Amino acid sequence: MTQVPVQGGALLPVFQLVHVVSVVMFFGGLLPMTILAPRVLGERNPDARLAGVRLLILLNRGLLMPGSILAGLTGFALAGAAHLPVFRTPWLCASLVMYLVAMVTSMAVLAPHTTRLLAAASDAAAHPDRPDTFPELAAAPVPKLMRAVNALLAAGILILMVLRPH
Repeated sequence: MTQVPVQGGALLPVFQLVHVVSVVMFFGGLLPMTILAPRVLGERNPDARLAGVRLLILLNRGLLMPGSILAGLTGFALAGAAHLPVFRTPWLCASLVMYLVAMVTSMAVLAPHTTRLLAAASDAAAHPDRPDTFPELAAAPVPKLMRAVNALLAAGILILMVLRPH
């Protein structure tokens, strides 16, 4: 593990604390979502599905996305304080690419899909006589793949941040 000399004055411990707390927020949203999503998507009871989708949205909007955005911002602030050349440091550059891919897939694929799931779950719970579109949406392969890819990217970023390989 490479030790990096860091400068930054009195605010550096604050940035470090915010960074660690935001990473904990991120994983505090990601881990339960990873466990709950398959159960919610496979749920047959419309009311339980609706509650599950609402919980997934709460975890995403309350922990995962704010934590990931804050971790990214404070992470690059800390890299700047350490005078690390982001684009010439391989582990930072790789983590930046993984971070951007995860953010784009989260915002472009997963967030809209979750919104459609909420609408379908709400409709199925409110109107049991109508055809249920939730199972078809839940079975969509691209969002399932993106959730798995994002979980792997998060693990990869964490490994790079801890090990800092040359």
